[in-house]
Amino acid sequence: MVRSVRLANERRYLAELAAYNPALIQILSHQSYASYDDIRFRLSASPALLKVGNELSVSSVHEGMLRFPRMFPSIPIEVYLNGPIFHPNVDPSTGFLCLWETYSPTYTSVDTLQQLRRILAWETTNFEATHLLQPDARDWSQSGRITFRLPLSKCKLAVPPCPRVPVLVRRNRLSPLEESSF
Repeated sequence: MVRSVRLANERRYLAELAAYNPALIQILSHQSYASYDDIRFRLSASPALLKVGNELSVSSVHEGMLRFPRMFPSIPIEVYLNGPIFHPNVDPSTGFLCLWETYSPTYTSVDTLQQLRRILAWETTNFEATHLLQPDARDWSQSGRITFRLPLSKCKLAVPPCPRVPVLVRRNRLSPLEESSF
């Protein structure tokens, strides 16, 4: 129950984000499966380094997918991008991004997209072994051979007000004596 309500809120929040930023984000589709839900999106004005062969270039338009696992919000939203993004925290074969050093169930899909944009622009990197998916990107960033000014410059997203995030709260039953004292 909590997941379905939360997922509906996330979809509305993403639609509001797209309405606030029509030139920057488009929601392309939503698909439900037995064990997850996918929301496909397109980001514009979100520069990232691409690596094709040994050549690096900058691209500002990206398509990807937010995957809401069956256990969401206890398990974080996953992000996958199409294209060869060059960053230490992006898997070059699957497009999976390692977004969070730590995760909280209160993080929203908009928080996820903001973190994604920070990663794309090289504003944030995590070189810890559990988060490192492209060691050559880390090595490049530490080599002194950087040919691009990092972090890459990007437009700021206008963020709509955050809806209330439902959180499960367990309440202990009070005895009748305790209840009367309130």
